[in-house]
Amino acid sequence: DAERAPAPPRAGRVLTALLFAAVVCNINTVVAGIAVPAIGRQFDASQTALNLVALATGLGLSISVLYLGAVADRYGRKQLLLVGVAFTVLASVLSSLSWSVEALIVAQVLVGLAGGMAYPTTLSLITALWAEGPGRTGVIALWSSVSSIATVGGSILAGVVLVLAAWQGTFLLSIPFAVVAFVLVLLFVPSHVGESSDPVDHLGGVLAAAALGSLVLGVSIVFAPGGALRGGVLLILAVVLLGLFGWRQARARFPLFDLRIARQRLFWLPAVGGLIAVGTLGGSMFVGEQFMQSVMGYNPLQAGTAVVPAVVGLLIAAPLSAKAVERL
Repeated sequence: DAERAPAPPRAGRVLTALLFAAVVCNINTVVAGIAVPAIGRQFDASQTALNLVALATGLGLSISVLYLGAVADRYGRKQLLLVGVAFTVLASVLSSLSWSVEALIVAQVLVGLAGGMAYPTTLSLITALWAEGPGRTGVIALWSSVSSIATVGGSILAGVVLVLAAWQGTFLLSIPFAVVAFVLVLLFVPSHVGESSDPVDHLGGVLAAAALGSLVLGVSIVFAPGGALRGGVLLILAVVLLGLFGWRQARARFPLFDLRIARQRLFWLPAVGGLIAVGTLGGSMFVGEQFMQSVMGYNPLQAGTAVVPAVVGLLIAAPLSAKAVERL
């Protein structure tokens, strides 16, 4: 890092392209949550099915982010980012055309898989293009704050669409951002930067995807009426698969995830903190938006704008967090 420039050429344009790509992924993670009441009324869906609609994008993202991130590091970050952004458009259109709640769940999982191609790649490109130091820390803080603001802003935009049109329109919200992101990435992001020559641990990737998928699905249905048995089986399967994944990573010559990193305080402490912070924000928005609409009688726009204080908090915290990282 010390031997190269602190920032890439045309750094502002490169960063703008990566931020637009991150915005696409984050908008897609929340629009279904605020549209759930309207979707439930149209399809007469159960609460369990609606929960799956709301978490399907996160499911697709969680099962693919580690594996596809490694694929991007090996075969081309820009290339996979472009594929992910383009695939987002197709999956979003498919979501808006869904003829049943089951079809919508599948389409939203595909949106999440597209996010798995794009979202981690934006961060890996930042770390590859910006040298270690205050510049990179500030860029990552900006990336994090823009991503979080896009998550909250997506709820507001979805509320506006639901007041003016049908729920299908909420799944098209990310398309304009995706088109802009695709063009900017194509024009300004370097094609090959610091990519790995090590082979990808495909078996580890499959085990990770299966384990995380079982975990997310198990948690989502284990407390639902009649879901204790299926959820419990999925959670047990997740534990077994995570054990197999750890065994594979400990013995693979080129592991997908180096377990020695997980032992470092500078990894697991921020990871736990991020899990608490992001999980709290996402969980409160998911439950809160449905509660405000279904119990308190808010319309979708009122429910969406109720989270505006979160945007204010994120705008205040982002620059302070960057300074704290550098200082401490």
